[in-house]
Amino acid sequence: AMGASHGLKAMQYKNSSYHPLENQCRLWDSASGVRQLSLDNHQGPIRSLAVSPDSQFLASNADGVIKLWNLATGQLIRTIETSGEPSFSMNGQILIVQQHDQAELWNWRSPTLLSTLDSSDVTLNADNTLALSSRNETLEVWYCCQ
Repeated sequence: AMGASHGLKAMQYKNSSYHPLENQCRLWDSASGVRQLSLDNHQGPIRSLAVSPDSQFLASNADGVIKLWNLATGQLIRTIETSGEPSFSMNGQILIVQQHDQAELWNWRSPTLLSTLDSSDVTLNADNTLALSSRNETLEVWYCCQ
């Protein structure tokens, strides 16, 4: 099974093309080349992926929803009714979903929408109290998720 012992700390992927087989996410062990998991619960092409900082969870964006997976078991944990490019906060507690000129901040374990920021390229500090973002060539600081 994939996990922190494999050294993957975080990852994001964005798909800008469309291919009929892209509704599956396949994960391989990079050392052995052996496929570890195949996550194929999507009906349409996967648009983007993110791996949590502890390498235990994966968020996938397809079909107009975000699906969260346990990478140790390959189990689908939950589906969140939103769409956009997912990324995890530094401590993995918050899922950031980037959509055009706004970002949604989710407690993905509940799942609860915590905040929607009118900005793009959002990142959170280590304790999830400040969000940094850029809009119109301006750096913005938001107090959030407290």
